[in-house]
Amino acid sequence: MPAKRSMIQVYLISMIVLATVPAVSLLSLWMSDQYQRHELRVSKWTESHLQSRRELLQQEVRRTVRYIEFKRAQLLQRLRREMKDRVIRNYRLVEAVYQQGTVQLLLWISTYQACTDERMGVNIGYPHYLAITALKLHLLARLKVIQGATFGIHLIAKHPQMTCEQAPFFVFT
Repeated sequence: MPAKRSMIQVYLISMIVLATVPAVSLLSLWMSDQYQRHELRVSKWTESHLQSRRELLQQEVRRTVRYIEFKRAQLLQRLRREMKDRVIRNYRLVEAVYQQGTVQLLLWISTYQACTDERMGVNIGYPHYLAITALKLHLLARLKVIQGATFGIHLIAKHPQMTCEQAPFFVFT
């Protein structure tokens, strides 16, 4: 048979149970509230951290796009400048060829002279067509083809160590 407990023991146990049950329930409610608050703070912190990282990434992308656009603009400027230089150079070349062709056409100078030794810059040819005195020498300063193609002149030569654009002409009659 079970032992009988005294009234004091029963009263003490019931008081302990009555005090412990509400304390445990209040503690569990408080812990639940604290856990929910902690979860809310963590989610807010995570969202703010992700937002700041997004902004940093967007800034970096904008900076990279600006750099690419700058380099592209720089490249386009350089290409335009190079194309302009090439067009000017080619225009000058075409203009010189046109002037040479015009002078050849006006003076009946043949473009191919079989007796020209171009390595030495000397033409030994037979005199024919117009006299050199009738020409405007400033138009012919850059032209190489007129060597020996005029009437009454036996030899026209240039200094062999100078380019055609700088060379003085030596006329031997």
